[in-house]
Amino acid sequence: MLGFSGSWASENADRDKRPLFATTELEVEDILQGDDAAWSERLRDRLGLGHYSAMPGGPPIEVILMRYTVAEVLAADPGNGYAAIPTVLDGDLSPYFFPSPIPDPKTGDNPYYGHTVNLTPVGDENDYEIGCELLHPRIDYRPEHIHRVGVIARPVTMPLERARRFHLPWVRLASGRADFGTVPVGNATP
Repeated sequence: MLGFSGSWASENADRDKRPLFATTELEVEDILQGDDAAWSERLRDRLGLGHYSAMPGGPPIEVILMRYTVAEVLAADPGNGYAAIPTVLDGDLSPYFFPSPIPDPKTGDNPYYGHTVNLTPVGDENDYEIGCELLHPRIDYRPEHIHRVGVIARPVTMPLERARRFHLPWVRLASGRADFGTVPVGNATP
């Protein structure tokens, strides 16, 4: 598993030191291969972390990529599972967050993870891909968990509305819920 977090400076002093974002290494292995200096910006875009958007001429944003095992997460909170779908209540309000449907307990459709809004600039919706977003219990980090340290020096360039427009059909397809994101007729407001 990978945890992606901004600096744990004073602005995050009230957090319990969970990663600010978690995914699986398989989801982003293409970004982490090689010595690409822009890995942190590419990872930010793939994971939909638009709030990590450096302002032109402003200071870069320091980030830490933590690498740890599912076994370590399971050991941190035995008996409670290791992952959950993020909801809007799990973090600060963000226009980059897009909810994922809850799993259907009867069919098992839609696994127990969220889907990231990919902010990587693409030509059309056929080039778009969604990723895996997880919540898990806090673990005690050790120095060997630090996988990479990087900076985000450039702003997000994919317009948010375009990314969200691409994202919804892919979430519907991945979850098997063609109606996800629509307002039920009986609940429509005038």
